[in-house]
Amino acid sequence: MTFHWEKLDLRLGLSYTIIAVVFLILYGSTGPVWMVAGISALLAWVIVLLGEPASWRAEIAGLALFLGFGIAASLVAHMLAAYEIPRVLGLGLFTFGAILLLRFGAYWYIVGWCLTFWYLLTPLFSLSLGLGETLEGHVIGAGGLLLYGLGKRFWHEAASPEAPGEGAGLIPFAQVIPYATTVAIVMAISVFIGGRTLESDPTIIAAAALNVISPSSDQTWEAVLLRAISVGVGVLIGFGLGLWFPTAVAEQAVFVTCSFITVATIRLSFGPAVGCFAAITAFPWGSQGYEIGNAIANEKLLAEFVGIMIAGIGITILARLARGRLR
Repeated sequence: MTFHWEKLDLRLGLSYTIIAVVFLILYGSTGPVWMVAGISALLAWVIVLLGEPASWRAEIAGLALFLGFGIAASLVAHMLAAYEIPRVLGLGLFTFGAILLLRFGAYWYIVGWCLTFWYLLTPLFSLSLGLGETLEGHVIGAGGLLLYGLGKRFWHEAASPEAPGEGAGLIPFAQVIPYATTVAIVMAISVFIGGRTLESDPTIIAAAALNVISPSSDQTWEAVLLRAISVGVGVLIGFGLGLWFPTAVAEQAVFVTCSFITVATIRLSFGPAVGCFAAITAFPWGSQGYEIGNAIANEKLLAEFVGIMIAGIGITILARLARGRLR
């Protein structure tokens, strides 16, 4: 596992923490729309931080694509959520189309990855909060990052011309389509199993698989190991804090601290971010008491294991098929 310590960015973490505190205050005073907005904004931020767009225009185009297609994804996912087979097939087809963006390079692959994640999560919001609230939260979150990107250009960089980005060549469809097909199948199988077996959250298996899968078999298994360790540690910490300090103030402190760690280390390694998400998620489990929380945590850990193993096996099969064609 590789850690790029030179990419630790405490200043960036602090800036996002301030934003997280603002969202937390607004969430407490105006309703759950701000929770959805915060998750949408975080995914939009991932596009910029991990995608590292080659130019300002690419950054704006990627954020605009996430905003627009995210709205369409919410509508489609909400309509299909009540029907098992359409829901599974819909996720598979959407994933296939989103991952095809790899054709245009790593940045657009990240855009497609975030769109897939949003499609997976959005029924959880729309079925509990309402479709209108979900769309409103997405527009506020992703739209806010888009406006920030536009403002950053005109307020701080208007005096200096934009340096041309180094455009990467198109990746052949012969490489992209098999990978997109594999990811689509992995996501469809994962959400099908989750819907049949999980009670707390049917998307856990699919989310775990999406978080580790990559075009490289070696990188996928490295991510499997990193996620297994990070989620295990994060659940233990979050669950323990929720069990010992079951207060709203403690939960907010965990949220703010994890927000700082996530963004400050996201370019260093994805492990701390995964662990922080797990800690935030596990805190409410612990606050419900040992018996109830322990049952939820066990289901979460088992689902994580199943998801990352499905992803690892899927990419390994793809890699072996590819080697077989080359012989």
